[in-house]
Amino acid sequence: WDVLPTYLDGPDTQLAELVQLSGLTLILFAFGLIGFLYTQNLKVNRRVQERTAELEEARIEAERARESSDIARKEAEEVRKIAEDSREVAESANRSKGEFLANMSHEIRTPMNAIIGLTELVLETELTDDQRQSLSSTASSAEQLLSLLNDILDFSKIEAGKLDMEQAPFDLSKVVDATLTGLGISAQEKGLRISSTIAPDVPLAVVGDSTRLRQILSNLTSNAVKFTDKGEIALRVRCVQSTTDDCVLEFVVVDTGVGMTAEQQDAVFEAFTQADPSVTRKFGGTGLGLTISRHLAELMDGRIWVESEVGQGSTFHFSLPASADPGS
Repeated sequence: WDVLPTYLDGPDTQLAELVQLSGLTLILFAFGLIGFLYTQNLKVNRRVQERTAELEEARIEAERARESSDIARKEAEEVRKIAEDSREVAESANRSKGEFLANMSHEIRTPMNAIIGLTELVLETELTDDQRQSLSSTASSAEQLLSLLNDILDFSKIEAGKLDMEQAPFDLSKVVDATLTGLGISAQEKGLRISSTIAPDVPLAVVGDSTRLRQILSNLTSNAVKFTDKGEIALRVRCVQSTTDDCVLEFVVVDTGVGMTAEQQDAVFEAFTQADPSVTRKFGGTGLGLTISRHLAELMDGRIWVESEVGQGSTFHFSLPASADPGS
C-alpha cells in the first residue's frame, strides 16, 4: 500500500487503481468467506449439539426400556413360577382325587357285587310275591348303584390317563346281541321295540376291546331307552370305509324320544351334564355316561357325535377303526 501513492501520481494511474480495486475485492471476499465459514460452523455445531441431545435422549429411553424389560422379565418369571406351582398343586390334587375315587369305588364295588349275587340267589328260592318284588327292587337298585360306581371309577381312570385299551379278537355280532339283551327288560316295561341290523359287508370277527365297545353301545342304547316313551330303538352297524384287512365301522343308535336342541347337543358330551336339568331328578344318573363314551371312542381312535331335533328323537353316531381277525 505504500507504493500506491507513487503509482497514483505516475503515468500508470489506471493500473494502480486496478491493483487497489483488486486488493479491496480480495479483502471483501476473504471477509465474506470467513463469515460464511463461521456461519456454517455455527450451524454444524448446533446440529451436532441437537444430534448429541437426540442420541442422549435415545440412550436414556433405551436404558429405561432395558430396565422396564428387566422388570417385565422378572415379573414374567415370577408369574411363570406361580403358574408352575399352581399347576403342580392342581395336578397333585387331581391325582389325590382320582386315587380317592378309585379306591372308594373299588371298596364299595366289592360289597355291592356280594349284595347283587346274594339277592339273585335268594330270588331263585321259593318266595311270596311281595318278597320277590322287594328283592327284585333291591337287585335293580344295587345294579344301578354299581353302574354309577363303575362310571365314577372309569372317569377317574380317564382323568388320570390310566385307562388302557385291550386288543383281542372277538365276535362283533355277540357284542351287539349282548348289548340289546341287557336292555330287554327296561325296554319291555316301556313298550319299546328294539332292533339291530349289521350290514353284510361288516366283518364279524375283529380285533379290539370288546368290553369298552359294549360299554359305549350300552351307554348309547340305555340313554335312548331312558329318553324314549314310545316307538323304537334301532342299533345299526355298517362299514363306511374298508381295505383288505381294515374297516371303519359306524354304529348308529336311533331313537324316537324327546330329542335335543342345538345347545343341548353341544353340551351333551360334557362331564356331569344332561340335556335337561329335570332329567337328573326324573331319571337319575351322574351325567358321565356320554362323557366316558366320548373318551373311550377317542382312546380307540374313533369319534362320537349326535344329530337331533326336539320332538323328533336323536341319532347317535360312533365310528371306530377295526382290524379283521387274521385267525378267523
